[in-house]
Order: sequence, then C-alpha cells, then structure tokens
Amino acid sequence: MSEKDVLVPLGISPGSKPLKHSKWERYARYRAQALPRIVAFRKLGNYAANDKIAHNNASRLENKPSVKDRINYLTKQAEERIAEKRARIEKRLWSIHEANIQDFFTTENDLDPTDASSNPAEKTKANAELRKMLNIGGQKEREQIDVSRLSDAELIQQLADQAKELGIDIDLNYTFAQPKKTDE
Repeated sequence: MSEKDVLVPLGISPGSKPLKHSKWERYARYRAQALPRIVAFRKLGNYAANDKIAHNNASRLENKPSVKDRINYLTKQAEERIAEKRARIEKRLWSIHEANIQDFFTTENDLDPTDASSNPAEKTKANAELRKMLNIGGQKEREQIDVSRLSDAELIQQLADQAKELGIDIDLNYTFAQPKKTDE
C-alpha cells in the first residue's frame, strides 16, 4: 500500500486529532487560549483544597504526551493562521506599493470611440431621458416647488383648497400679526 492510497496522510502531526477524554480536550483548549494551569484545571470542575494541589494535578495532566501534543498543535495552528494573514497582507501591500498610479486612470485618448458608454453625447442623451422619466427639472416640478412667486392671497387660497380636498378645517387669517390693543 503506497502513500497515495491512504485516506489519512501517514505523516499527520501529533495532536491533530481531538483527545478521547472530553475533560482532557477541554483542558488542552483552555491552555491553548493561554489560561493558567490552575484556572484551566478548575474550569473542568476540579476544585482542589488549595492552589498547590490544583497546580500539581494540572501539571500531571499536562505532562501526558497526548495532552502536551494537543496543546502544542492548537497553539501552533493559531500561530500559523497569523503568519498566513500577515503574508497575505504583506503581499497586498507590496502589490499596492509597486503599482503604477497611472494604471488606475484613463485619459480621453484611451477611450474607444465605438463604445457607447464612453461617448459623452450618448451619456448626455441617457441623462436627459432619465431626468424626463423621473420628472426631475420638469415643468410640473417647477410649478410645485416655486411658491415664492405667489402673492399672499394666492398662497392662502391654494392652502385653503388643499385643506378642503383633504377634509381639514383651517382658519387662515392674520390675527396673530395685529398689534395688541392697549387701554388708554
């Protein structure tokens, strides 16, 4: 049987498989997260009488070859991911550093005259059609927006008509603008 016929590579790294004892696996994961031995050991539910006993028991567990390999594998994996990310970031930064800024811009001479998207006249026509379709800048819009040209009486009449259409009773008069009468 050759190496190509094997489903799992023969040279698998020690610690790559989860530990059979769930408490040992959890302990290895806590230690890979850089928790102190005593804290990781107590998180498993092992509450020794004092810290020295907890430390000794945690040391005994951590000295088992399978647990030691698992901790090393889990911490190595995080370090490898960090190294891969750093390599990707550095590669991107170098490509940006080495790039020619002119590659990101085009000049009018670079435009293809047969391309409709690069033809300014076509763009202007498309813009005009779009504005007409959305009624931007049309006559109706100018009429609705420009109330500053109306006289006071026309404006009050227009507001009264709109209120009547909506079924709202309003009283539009200038009583608030009259000066108060003083007793003489």
